[in-house]
Amino acid sequence: MKRIKVMPKKAKRDTAALTKRVLLISVCILLGLVMILGATLGIVSGVRRARALVYFDGIDISEGEARYLVSYYKAQYMANLSRGGVSVSDTPEFWSSKVLGDSTYLDYLRISTESYLRQLTVANKIFDKNTSLTGKDRDNLKIATEEILSYRAQGSRSTFGELCKKYGFDYSDFVSATEKIYKGWSAKTKIFGDKGENMSLFPDYCEEFLEYYTHVDLLFIRTEEVFVYDESGNRVVDDDGSYKTRPLTAEEVAEREVRLEAARRAINGINAGSVTPERFYELLAQYGEGDKSMDESGYYFHRESEYTKEFSEVFDEIVLASYELEEGMCCEIECDIGRCFIRRVPVTDGAYLKTGAVKDCFSDFYSLTSDLVYQRLIDEDTKLVELRDIWSVIDLQAIPYNTDFVARL
Repeated sequence: MKRIKVMPKKAKRDTAALTKRVLLISVCILLGLVMILGATLGIVSGVRRARALVYFDGIDISEGEARYLVSYYKAQYMANLSRGGVSVSDTPEFWSSKVLGDSTYLDYLRISTESYLRQLTVANKIFDKNTSLTGKDRDNLKIATEEILSYRAQGSRSTFGELCKKYGFDYSDFVSATEKIYKGWSAKTKIFGDKGENMSLFPDYCEEFLEYYTHVDLLFIRTEEVFVYDESGNRVVDDDGSYKTRPLTAEEVAEREVRLEAARRAINGINAGSVTPERFYELLAQYGEGDKSMDESGYYFHRESEYTKEFSEVFDEIVLASYELEEGMCCEIECDIGRCFIRRVPVTDGAYLKTGAVKDCFSDFYSLTSDLVYQRLIDEDTKLVELRDIWSVIDLQAIPYNTDFVARL
């Protein structure tokens, strides 16, 4: 039988010790490399931060990026002035011309540009804090920027740099600034959803925004025409899709006067405190000639909501009066169909979650809420953004407006 050689115990101990020393040395080398890399990255980050023209909580805008963003924003600013009827030209004469008092168009351009850079910086911070670029995002950014490189500079970065020398940025600045622009306009949708649907996860914000709505009950009394009903008691639809109406008879005109007087006594009494609000709802059930499906919930108005805008196209005077009315009070408004008696009431908790006809009032509730919340997040930190002293090297008048080197995102 072949004998198996057994290593002496001392040799085993020496080998084990050697192995431990090798491992220890390897770990030390690795840690040393990590520390060197970390220090190097820290130095690079510190240098970049020190050279930043705009800075906020880890987000910085370099001089090259700032020059690109200035040229990009200047084009938008000039386009807005033009849409407003101003004859715009990117010339010293135009920018030095006066707007109000001693303020020039250049003064307003600087104020607006600085505000844009502050808000963009904060938006990038919000983006990085709450989400990140996906692989698809990075691919789309790469495609969009390389498309401009190919189309404008035949794929040459050096040619791109020569073409953009008059602006003061190169291809790297263009790429990184474009990423910041993308993060700036996509942060809200990334966090809250395309139509703000993720706001359902933030009920406290939703209840707070609901308080910005005006909640009213409306008692309509028609004084010119009335709806035509079929044998089943349903309103008859006309050829154009609207409800068919007919003129009031003499008897009906007289009866409407009785209704109007009853409603007036009720709202005057409610306002004076001598009549209980329940009387308003008794008359609403008895005499109301508006949308019956809204009688139980009432109407919710908000200046930016689509429902309110559509309602205002027909009854603008009612919406305006509702805004001005004190909560708990009533008023009478003349409208196209006769008279409308309004009572303003507190909003109902969770009204935006209700089903039925009232949900139409909140068709864009989450979208509007996300707009408000996102703008609040922007506003909270905008004042903390640093515009460094070296920002003064940027001559807004000298940097041309830029529409040629803009990625299609």
